[in-house]
Amino acid sequence: MTHVMKTLAPALLFCAAIAGCASSHETAPRPVEKPVASAPAMTPAAPKDITTADFKRAVQKAVRNMVRSGALDNPGGARYTVMVSRVANMTKKDIDTDEVAQKIRSDLAVSKKVRVVSGVPQKGKKFTPPEISVSGKITQRTAYVRKGERIEYYLHLNLTETKSGINLWENVTPVLMRD
Repeated sequence: MTHVMKTLAPALLFCAAIAGCASSHETAPRPVEKPVASAPAMTPAAPKDITTADFKRAVQKAVRNMVRSGALDNPGGARYTVMVSRVANMTKKDIDTDEVAQKIRSDLAVSKKVRVVSGVPQKGKKFTPPEISVSGKITQRTAYVRKGERIEYYLHLNLTETKSGINLWENVTPVLMRD
């Protein structure tokens, strides 16, 4: 025998023994498993819908950013007179935009940075025309996430100087749902 055959012979015998054992080994039949009735599928909970409280938090955050930005700081030292004008609903959802505008007026007044006027002269009272107008809109977009689609809402606010029409400040604040 050659050297190669002497080296391979034990390996070939080992392989043949394993193959022979494998073919002569009988396996006992397995019992057939019956399918177990599965529990009813859990339907995912319906996604929570955006609430009025979520919009109020977004307004509070947006007004806080507006006040901190310095856009409402009058270089003359006096407080600006501000009017909150229209807040447009650009979504498919029924949103009380009057309530959103009222929250903006309220949060601006609490800040004590500005004087908030209604924009409509009241009988018997001196009317101070607004120097700055706050307007806004609420938009939505569809975000595609791992679990499907999610509707996201955004509050857009703009500060505009009423005489010149110059945009002084603008911001987009996401309206986040609180769990």
